[in-house]
Amino acid sequence: MARNSSTTTIAIIVFSAYIFVHVIFDYGHVFFGHKRERDITEEFMIDVSTKKIRKISAPSKKKKTAKKTTNPGKMELYHKKLIKPLTNEDKERWIKKIWETNQLESHENREEVNILWWFTNTGKSGKKREARNFDEFKDKCGPCNLVTSRSFEKTADAIVVSNTVMSHYTAPQVARRKFPDMTSRNLSQIWVFENKESGIKQEHEPRTINPEVDAAYNATMSYRTDSDITRHFGDAESVIAQLRFDADGNLVSSNEDYAKNLMKRKFPYGSEYNTAWFVSNCDYTSGARKRFAFGKEMIEKGLKLYSEGECFGHKTERQFHRGGSAEFPLQRVKFYLAFENAYHCNDYISEKFWRNSFMNELVPVVFGPHPDDVRRVAPPNSYIHSEDFDSVEDLLEYMDFLDKNDTAYLEFHKWKNLYPSGKNPHSKCLQHLGTVNRTICLLCRLIRDRRAKKSASLTNP
Repeated sequence: MARNSSTTTIAIIVFSAYIFVHVIFDYGHVFFGHKRERDITEEFMIDVSTKKIRKISAPSKKKKTAKKTTNPGKMELYHKKLIKPLTNEDKERWIKKIWETNQLESHENREEVNILWWFTNTGKSGKKREARNFDEFKDKCGPCNLVTSRSFEKTADAIVVSNTVMSHYTAPQVARRKFPDMTSRNLSQIWVFENKESGIKQEHEPRTINPEVDAAYNATMSYRTDSDITRHFGDAESVIAQLRFDADGNLVSSNEDYAKNLMKRKFPYGSEYNTAWFVSNCDYTSGARKRFAFGKEMIEKGLKLYSEGECFGHKTERQFHRGGSAEFPLQRVKFYLAFENAYHCNDYISEKFWRNSFMNELVPVVFGPHPDDVRRVAPPNSYIHSEDFDSVEDLLEYMDFLDKNDTAYLEFHKWKNLYPSGKNPHSKCLQHLGTVNRTICLLCRLIRDRRAKKSASLTNP
C-alpha cells in the first residue's frame, strides 16, 4: 500500500515538473521578458513617408483582438434613413426624369449646324479629336457636324475651346498654341468654354486664361449644372439601357431574374473582398489628400478592400468598359469607393460614380461631392454617402450589414427597374454617344433654339 502511494507521489512530481518546464519555455516571456519567434503574416501596411498603402509580408504579434461589437438596431435605422420606398407615382415621376432622351422634341428637320473643336489634341493622352456627324441621331441632334479643321474658323456656327487642354501647359505654351482670331471674329459665332476637370485642378494657376479671352466666350460646357451645356460623366438612362436591354431594345431578363443573377456574381459574405478602389492621385490636390486620408482610415479599421493604382504600388491596365482591370473583375465585389479628387466642388461627380460603380453593378460609396449635389443627379436609393454617417466605424459596419443581407443590399439596385414600357434601344440614349459627342449634340440643339428665340424676338419686338 505504501509502495503504491510512493509511486503515485513520484508520478505527480514528474507530471508537475513537465508542466512547469513547458510553461517556462512557452510562456517565459510573460515572466522574464523573453519573446518567442513571431509569425510572418500578410497584412496592409501604410508607408507614412510615401503615403502609400500596400500589402507586404510583415511581422505581427499574436494578440487577443477585441471582439467586434455590432449594433443591428442602429444599422437598421441607417438603412431606413437611406432607403426611401417609392410609390407608384414616385416611380412614374422618376421614369420621366431618367429617360431624358424621350423628353426631347425632334430636331430632324431643323437647320444644319457645324461645331469646330479648336484643340484637336486632347492633352497628355495624346489622343486626337476626330470629326464626325450625327446622322444616326438626327431625330434628336438634327443635322449636326463636329469638324476639326481650322479652315472652318470663320464659317462654323460655334467654336469649342477646351480649357482642359490649356491647363496641361504653362502660360507661354498656351499662348503659342494660338486662340481663334479675335480681331476679325465672326460675330454671329458662339464661342464655347469647355472644361471637364474639377476646378480644384487649376487652383495653382487660376489665370491660365487672360481676361480678354475669358470675356470672348458666350457659352459654357462643363460638369456644372448651371452651365449652358452640362457635360455629364454619365446618367441613369444609359446605365439602365445598357444593363437591362439588348442592342435591339428588348428587356434581357425580368426584374426578379436580374436581381438573382446579380447576386450570383457577387463574392459571398465572409470573402476576402467586398469593396474595390482604383486610385493613382494620392496628393496632387487638396481634395485628393482628403480622400486618401479617409480611405486609409477605412482600411486601418477593417475595410475589405481590393485596390489598384499608383497609390497602392499596384498599377495595372484598367478596363472599366470590360468590367474592371486586366487583373480583377469588379463585378464580383459589392461596393466601389467613388472618392473624388475635389472636396465639395460644386456639381463635380465624375466617372468614378457613373462608370466605375454603376456600369459595373456596384454600389458607390461617395466621398468628396456635397450630399446635395449627389442627391440632385443620382437615381433614387442608389448610393451611400460617407457624410450620412456619424463615424468611419458606422460606415464600415453599415457596409458589413449590407454585405451579409442580400435583401437590404438589393434595395440599392432597384432603381434599375425604372424604365418605360416597350422597347428602349440604348443606341437612342444621348449618353450612349459618349461624353463629348453628347455635349456636341446638345450644343447643336442650343444653337438652333437660340436662333429661333432671337428670330422670334425680332419678329415680335
